[in-house]
Amino acid sequence: GAVEVNPTLAQEALARGFGGKGTGRSMEKMAQYSIQKQFELESQARQLARSIKTPTKLDNAKGYLNMLRDVSNSFKKEGYGFLSRTAKEADDLAKIIQKGNGKISVENKLKLRRLIDSMRNTSSFKESPTLSQKQAVFKVGADKLRRELAEVPGMKDIMNEYRFNIEAADSLVKEAARRGN
Repeated sequence: GAVEVNPTLAQEALARGFGGKGTGRSMEKMAQYSIQKQFELESQARQLARSIKTPTKLDNAKGYLNMLRDVSNSFKKEGYGFLSRTAKEADDLAKIIQKGNGKISVENKLKLRRLIDSMRNTSSFKESPTLSQKQAVFKVGADKLRRELAEVPGMKDIMNEYRFNIEAADSLVKEAARRGN
C-alpha cells in the first residue's frame, strides 16, 4: 500500500531536521527521538510553570471545581480502589481552586490540564471525534486550559513542539505498524 502522508506534519518534520543526523533515518529512531523530545518538553513546561509565582485567573473556576469533584466522587465510588490516586489528585486540585477564589498558579493550571487529558479517551484527541458528554466536557475543559496556558510567555512554543512530537511519534508508529515493522 501507499504511504499516507500528512503534508503539514511532513513539512514540520523536515523543518525540524527529522531524518537527519540528530533523529536518525529509520522510523524507529525518529519515533524514539520524538518520544524523548516529549519528555524534555514536559520538563521544560513544568520548569517554566514553576518559575511563575503570581497566581493567574482560572476562567470558569466553578466549572473546573465541579468537574474535579465529580471525577473524585466517581473514581472513589466506581474505581474499586484502583483509581484512588486520580481521585486524590482531583481532590487536591479542587481544594487549591477553592482556596484561590478563582486564581491558581500556572503550575497547578498545568497539572489540571494534565489530569483532564489523562482522563480523555485517545479518540477525543482526533480532529472531529464523536464523543460522549463526559469526554466532550473533558476535551473542552482541557482545550480551554491550553489556550490559557499558551498566554504564558514561552509556554505556547513548548506546547506547540510537544504537540508536533506527539503527532510525529503517532504517525511514525502507525506507518511502522502498517508496514509490519
